[in-house]
Amino acid sequence: RNGTQHYRWDAEHRLTEVAVTRGSTVRRYGYVYDAPGRRVEKHELDAEGKPYNRTTFLWDGMRLAQECRLGRSSSLYIYSDQGSHEPLARVDRAAPGEADEVLYY
Repeated sequence: RNGTQHYRWDAEHRLTEVAVTRGSTVRRYGYVYDAPGRRVEKHELDAEGKPYNRTTFLWDGMRLAQECRLGRSSSLYIYSDQGSHEPLARVDRAAPGEADEVLYY
């Protein structure tokens, strides 16, 4: 992949913005975190810096439970045991009415 990537980090060493340049095209992405430092959202940024194409992250304590893309798809994470952080599977749903895809780790 040809291009240049620029990264921006906050004072807590969390990734807050990525700019990817390929030729004359620049795509920018932003990231949002909650107080414990968990990533709760990623999004693209338009030319004015306004977010769109949001993906939200839902947490169960410190375990990622689900990714939701508004009006698009979602991913549900299943762990091997109640207190475990070891992922067992991810269930992807592309759209309402479509079959789920299960990916095992």
